[in-house]
Amino acid sequence: IAILDSLTSTGTSGTKPIVINADNDSTGTAGTLTVQTAQTITSNDNAVTITAWDVDLDGSLTTGTTTITVYGAEAGETIGLGATSKNMHIDGSEVQRMTSTGMTVGSSVSGTMHVDGITKDNSNTVTTTVTLVAKYDDAQILFETAASTFYELVAQADNGVLDEVEITTTSGVMYLDGDMDNDTSDDSVDTIGFTDGRTLVAKTFLTLESTTGSITTVGALTLSAGDSIAILDSLTSTGTSGTKP
Repeated sequence: IAILDSLTSTGTSGTKPIVINADNDSTGTAGTLTVQTAQTITSNDNAVTITAWDVDLDGSLTTGTTTITVYGAEAGETIGLGATSKNMHIDGSEVQRMTSTGMTVGSSVSGTMHVDGITKDNSNTVTTTVTLVAKYDDAQILFETAASTFYELVAQADNGVLDEVEITTTSGVMYLDGDMDNDTSDDSVDTIGFTDGRTLVAKTFLTLESTTGSITTVGALTLSAGDSIAILDSLTSTGTSGTKP
């Protein structure tokens, strides 16, 4: 689907969602949603749901007081959010051209998601919660390469959330769940895992959960929150004794 001119809804706010499916047969690597440069999708405070193999948002998308939801079209499809390119790639500048109250990326059939270098400027056009979901069997969420910042963040994966960089929320909660299905069957990791020297900073509440797995760090770890921290499962360090606080 190519939107070459601005699309505007005049439907009653909150009652007339816009649903876009650029890959309705869910096969192959075709199925890109393109919004041309300088063109805008404006929903008049109605939810927008996008299903596609990939998204090429050179224009902008505005939902006002409602959410944007982006689904990969195929089961197990990988998603890159930020600098890392995967089957679906939504880079930082594309996130910045989305203005909404809440955004969900991924679904129960989404494969592994890579989050790389989403800056405050990129993400704070999305107020309230950015929800990242990778629930396809063995799917993980990887925070890698460069630090990422969100207004609020919920990240839930079937088989682990692995963090190699600093993660920050500027206005609300941070919730990481490494075992979204609460089931060890056929899952090898089910862990929230941190590499050495990691820092998580939540503006309000920070929650770590991995129900049938574990929370582990291989080195120094700093957890910081404005209101409270909830560690819902055992946290274990394998860092060198006496050197990795």
